[in-house]
Amino acid sequence: MKGKLLLIQPSGRVFQMLKSNLENYGFQVLAAHGINEGFEKGRSAKAVIIILDLSVPEAWHLCNLLRHDKRAKDIPILILSGKTDKEDMINAKRYSVEGYMARPYDSEALIKTCEEILRKKRATVKTILVVEDDPAVLHILRLNLQYAGFNVLIAHNALEALEIAEKEKFNMLITDVMMPVMDGLELYLKIRDIPSKEDIPVVLLTANDNFEDISRAYNIGVSEYIVKPFDPVELIEKVRRLL
Repeated sequence: MKGKLLLIQPSGRVFQMLKSNLENYGFQVLAAHGINEGFEKGRSAKAVIIILDLSVPEAWHLCNLLRHDKRAKDIPILILSGKTDKEDMINAKRYSVEGYMARPYDSEALIKTCEEILRKKRATVKTILVVEDDPAVLHILRLNLQYAGFNVLIAHNALEALEIAEKEKFNMLITDVMMPVMDGLELYLKIRDIPSKEDIPVVLLTANDNFEDISRAYNIGVSEYIVKPFDPVELIEKVRRLL
C-alpha cells in the first residue's frame, strides 16, 4: 500500500475512473464530494496527498482552509482543473500547491505526478531516532512524531540505538537518560563521534529535574532537556524549532 489519497471531486464517471485506477496502482483512496466533507477528511484522514478538483464548488476556499489548518497544512495538494486558467494559476501559486493538472489528463500522468510529489516530500521529511526503554512512552513519542510528519526510527536501548546510528541517516536524536547498560548522555557522546553525526541535535528526556544534571547536559552540547511527564505539543514545538 502506497498510502492514503484524499480525492475531493464530484461523484460521477470521472471520479469512479480515477478512484479505480489509483486503487489499482496501490493507493488507498478516500472520497469527499464537497467542501465540508473535504475539509473534515483533509484534517483528520492523514492522507499523503490531497487531490482537489476545481469543479467542486468553492474549491479554492477549501484549499485556503486546508493550508491554514494545523493538521492539514503540510499535506501536498494536487489540483485538477477543466482548463488552464490564469486566475487558477495565480491561486495555485498563492496557496503553494504541489501540482496542477488541466484536462485532458490520463490516469498514468496523474499517477506519475502523485509519485513525483511523494518523492519530493520524502526528500524533505526529517527522520528522528527515538531511544526509550519504556514501551508506553516510546509508543506516545512515535505516535506524536509521526502525526507531526516526521519519519521515526526506534530503539529500545542504547546498544540498539548505536547499531542504528552506524547504518542509518537521521536528523535528530531523542533519548531517555536513565536506561540500563548505557545512559542517554553516554549514548549521545558515542553517536557524536560517528562521522556525519557530529552536529546532530539531541533532546534528552528524563524524570530528573536536578539543576546540576541539566547544566551538565547543556555543557556537553545537548540541545534540549525535557522533564517527564512531558506535554507532546511542547515536545513537537521544540523538535520543529531545532530542525
